[in-house]
Amino acid sequence: MPVSALVDVLMKSEEIQRLRRFQRVATALAEVLSSTQTVQLRGGVLTIDVFEGLLLAELRQHHAHRLLAALAAAGTGVSRVVLRLAKTKVTTRRR
Repeated sequence: MPVSALVDVLMKSEEIQRLRRFQRVATALAEVLSSTQTVQLRGGVLTIDVFEGLLLAELRQHHAHRLLAALAAAGTGVSRVVLRLAKTKVTTRRR
């Protein structure tokens, strides 16, 4: 089998399609929401880490439905959005 045929099969695989959808979603959200990080897109569930508690509350209370509607309308395959507070790294001083 020629290499070009293998590349064609790979590029049409479900895994590559899922990766492309995730990249589109992550890029779009990074442009709009600078204090977030898109963690994963699995089974139609998009998980987003939010670095600020106030922003997390604002997104959950006022914007979650519109965000989900916009993602669904864009054909991303997202059917549910999970917003969570990002873990922070605790740094301790060594003595």
